[in-house]
Amino acid sequence: MCIVIDANTFASIFNINSADHQEYRPVKDWVTNGCGFIVYGGAKYKKELERATKYLRIIVELRKAGRVKEIDDMLVDEHQAQVEALVNDVNCNDAHLIAIFRVSRCRLLCSNNLRSDRYVKDRSLYMHNQRPPLIYRGRRHRNLLCSRYIVSLHHVV
Repeated sequence: MCIVIDANTFASIFNINSADHQEYRPVKDWVTNGCGFIVYGGAKYKKELERATKYLRIIVELRKAGRVKEIDDMLVDEHQAQVEALVNDVNCNDAHLIAIFRVSRCRLLCSNNLRSDRYVKDRSLYMHNQRPPLIYRGRRHRNLLCSRYIVSLHHVV
């Protein structure tokens, strides 16, 4: 199963001293020891990773271990532009995440940004016959971390 991790949850997942680490630890365990892996791509996501220098090292190590898959940046950026045109709302700051889902067909998001739900869950922003992702927001959602949502990734580099 693949998961897109919103930058707002890096600390929650990877920092054991984070106040809500226990809520997000299942994601870390699933990616590091289970069958899960992280999906990312696009210029905006990479900029967010660069700013999260403490967690960038972890992502690099996970990538070396085959636990991170990168999606074609140009495709993600093209889809991001399409999503931004469809939404046409400055309050939507997660068009890059929707673009990653559109390109990869991944089915799971880890995020604690409630404001973005309105956009992330909007079926009209996805490709034909594509469902919006499910959202992991704590231990109560650990049932999502399973093989049930495995998809064949598209456009992996």
